[in-house]
Amino acid sequence: RPAQFPSATVLSTATLTPGDSPTPLPSLTPEIVGTAYQFGGIRLVLPDGLGREATGQVVQESEYPGGRQAPASRQILLPQYPIQIVSQRYVYQITIFPVTAIHQMGDDALNSQLEQLQAAAQTGGMLQSVPVFPGPNAKLDYEFNVTPLSFQNGSGFRAIQHYSQALMPLDAAEFLYVFQGMTSDNQYYVSISLPIQANFLNEDPYPSYRATQTALGTPDARFADLETMTWAFYDYNEMVASHLSLAQPQDFFPFLTDLDALVRSLHVGP
Repeated sequence: RPAQFPSATVLSTATLTPGDSPTPLPSLTPEIVGTAYQFGGIRLVLPDGLGREATGQVVQESEYPGGRQAPASRQILLPQYPIQIVSQRYVYQITIFPVTAIHQMGDDALNSQLEQLQAAAQTGGMLQSVPVFPGPNAKLDYEFNVTPLSFQNGSGFRAIQHYSQALMPLDAAEFLYVFQGMTSDNQYYVSISLPIQANFLNEDPYPSYRATQTALGTPDARFADLETMTWAFYDYNEMVASHLSLAQPQDFFPFLTDLDALVRSLHVGP
């Protein structure tokens, strides 16, 4: 199940009740096969490929992995999401923050990121990288498929990201689907982080490293020393990254189309 942290005090929680689908905006949202849910002012459609259960909770100001602070939020968890990972680096969920509460944190760098995201999303611009709030407790080393994406009453950007705390072969288990956006009235910030896997990579990096080296015709490195190992991992990661940059939605699990549909269905209100 998604990781829970004792420093976050849950003020209320509920199992979301299936109901009528949010009114779709034809220019943004094609028909989505799934179940519609509502939690307070948050409405969404959960595509069948992402499970059929959602729970919501209201959480007061909390501390995330790595000591990162975040203001009070509304969170939606997906207990039947097809990849279940407990992590001390990431929080896998949909989180809605009041924009004023983020600004009141007094973090100039964070406020600048929000302003850049808002400007790019509302003017049709692009971002070179999608900043994640609250960020994972690791360093971003690879990012793919940065794409503008609109939801029912707002817009933002999604990306596939990989974080690490040391140089290791890329493996299936460490990728994130992220979406960061704002409502069109600039009142709410939407942060989504969910695990996603590349179908041609194994969960264990070492078999994946060996198998992919063989499949792509690259000789396996014999690690005579640390420098040889470092360069072998780096070359391998760059090779995998070049393939991932060209990957299609069906090359991932869950499909990118299902995750994008979830985002497009969102409607965020008070």
